[in-house]
Formats: sequence, structure tokens, C-alpha cells
Amino acid sequence: ACRRSGLLLDLGHGISLGQKLMLAELQAQVNEVLFGIVGATAFQATGPSEARASLSLFEGHTIEVQLDQGGTRITSGPNAGAAYDSVNSLLLNNSPGFTAAFNRALAEQLTLVAARQAIDNGHEETGIVD
Repeated sequence: ACRRSGLLLDLGHGISLGQKLMLAELQAQVNEVLFGIVGATAFQATGPSEARASLSLFEGHTIEVQLDQGGTRITSGPNAGAAYDSVNSLLLNNSPGFTAAFNRALAEQLTLVAARQAIDNGHEETGIVD
């Protein structure tokens, strides 16, 4: 089994190395976006070098994503087929809820960096100065 930041993926026996690698890569990419989705389920190898997972979005629906050597794509529905370089990119382009969560997380991180920089520079302020 492969344990990352949020989900546990059973790499199991009886699947090829290519399938295991794709499952592990898809798992890693999904773990990086868990902050911006409701959840992820149904990780499975679906071909010699491809893997799929179902992602539940804040918009109230679930999408199935596929990772293969050509990229990451939604497998059904109106946005099916377009390839993206990552699950993150796919969600930024197809989920307003994920985009909002991503922007909030980015703003929080930038605020922390600015506060640390102010402290490192000997300033007492913790906000961003114009």
C-alpha cells in the first residue's frame, strides 16, 4: 500500500508495473488537491498505462478523471477529452469551487510569506504594505 497525505491507495497484486506507477502518480496528484475537492474514490487501473479516479466536487457532482501518457482528462460529460498536464490544472479549468479554494490557499500562503519576510527584515508589521 502507498500512503500519502490523505488517501490510502492499495497498489495490490496482479497488476503491471505500468499500472502501479500510473495509480501511484494519480494518487499523488489527487492528494495535492484534496483541499479543493469534497473527496476522491474508485482509484483503478484501466489499461496498461492508465488509471482513473472519481472526484467529488464542491459544485455537487462527481467527475471521473483518467491519467495516461497523454495527460489527465475528464472521461465523460460536456468537458470530456481535453488533456491537461495535471489533476490540478484540470480542476482549475473545470471547477469554480476548486479555483476558489486554490485562490484562498494561495492568498493564505502569500500572507504567511509576507509576514515572515517582515519579521526577517526586522519589521513588526504582519500585513502586506503597498
